[in-house]
Amino acid sequence: MVELGEEIVALLTIGAARDSDLDLSRTAEIWGIYISPKYWRRRIGTTLVEEAEGIFKSRGFKNAVLWVLEGNQQARRFYEAMGFALDGESKTIDWGAPLKAVRYRKALQPVEQEPAPGASTGCDAPGPGWLPKPLLARNSSAE
Repeated sequence: MVELGEEIVALLTIGAARDSDLDLSRTAEIWGIYISPKYWRRRIGTTLVEEAEGIFKSRGFKNAVLWVLEGNQQARRFYEAMGFALDGESKTIDWGAPLKAVRYRKALQPVEQEPAPGASTGCDAPGPGWLPKPLLARNSSAE
């Protein structure tokens, strides 16, 4: 969860992959990212995905998957920009009406060493404190 003052602005839920066709010992899942619309386009989503990937890699997972509604083009572009790609799987979710969801997958790179102090990271984000440290809602199956 990301909070600014008393306001919850974003939520990340992660855990073990839930699909039986995956190697569950090697694949983790981003179950959901929810960001208040007034905080979109502030790199909060990017930070949450990067945080999830770091947790997955630290626990030995080699792949990450997530599901997104087929018609949610904004979310799909975001995940594609983060390196996720469609893996060909889809399912129908019934939330009062049938909705098609598609699965994205990403191979996780090994954990790299931290850059030396003062070294450029290639990131153009502002300095420390530009975004609150996310408090992640973790499911015990991912720990």
